[in-house]
Amino acid sequence: MSWFQPALKAQMMELTADSSSTSASTVSATIEVYDGGSSTSRSLDRSVGFSSSSSRSTGNTFSDIGKITVSVKQGQISHIDNQTLSKDSSDGRWKATLLNLPTSVTLTFSGDAYVSDNATPTFSGTVSTSLSSTGTNIIGLTMYPVSNNTTQTFPTITSVLRPSSMTVGDNASIQIAVKGSTNETLNYFFGSGGGTFNPGQGTSLETGDAYGSDNAFVTGICNSGSVDFTLSGTTGTIVSTYTAPTVIPSSGKVEHTINVSNSQNNAVEVGFSITLTNDGASGSGTYSLEPRFAPVITGLSGRHGGTITDNGSSQPNYVLW
Repeated sequence: MSWFQPALKAQMMELTADSSSTSASTVSATIEVYDGGSSTSRSLDRSVGFSSSSSRSTGNTFSDIGKITVSVKQGQISHIDNQTLSKDSSDGRWKATLLNLPTSVTLTFSGDAYVSDNATPTFSGTVSTSLSSTGTNIIGLTMYPVSNNTTQTFPTITSVLRPSSMTVGDNASIQIAVKGSTNETLNYFFGSGGGTFNPGQGTSLETGDAYGSDNAFVTGICNSGSVDFTLSGTTGTIVSTYTAPTVIPSSGKVEHTINVSNSQNNAVEVGFSITLTNDGASGSGTYSLEPRFAPVITGLSGRHGGTITDNGSSQPNYVLW
């Protein structure tokens, strides 16, 4: 299964040519990189089930950027090579002065944005144009995620083998059959409505705040307990020992989930239940195999939230994009 990540327009670049040129054919220019959208940071969020802490995605927004470089070329001639910009604390823009740029010729401006000082850029983009020796040169440089148009894959949970019932306080083996890319390392954790899994008991699910304190949501990020699991070829079986609680809930059964994610931060999650009895017979109950189907993505949608106009109420407007 795969899907393509849509482009995310993140920044614009403005160059203002100095009115006093350094020679008849060159100018100095000031470059500013800023968020090309509204003051509300843009992000691209995708989720299918929960994702574990080891596969948390970062660097999606302008505010995440810790370093920006720019290069300028004229064909094969390099005029500026990875010049680092400085962030202005007063307005949040990244700025630098580019010296001795030729006018009236086609120049290619390339920008790379990084999270902190990572070697791999998070955003990148190029634009070609020519500069004038007078006035202001406004250059729009759209920077896209470096993962743009990358095929996204999902792991698959093909079946869950677990006892349909068991005695309180007893132990049982749980087997989860999974599929993925060849020899890839997946990450998994169990969420339990009662009792414990060993290994893979997920704990401390984080909560977030989408648009205000009255709109809290569960992010499903597992802070501890997740386990890496390497496939043998394209398949594998996760095995964990489940210890049932000593008290039977009012429903007579406990609900569980298994979450499996890959290195692309893509996760799938399925639920299963186990009925508890109090008959004292150790290892009681029969095992049940539950076949599972891979998720099918029928469409993608995004929301860019922010107050864009004064509509006369205290509620902000939102724009779908």
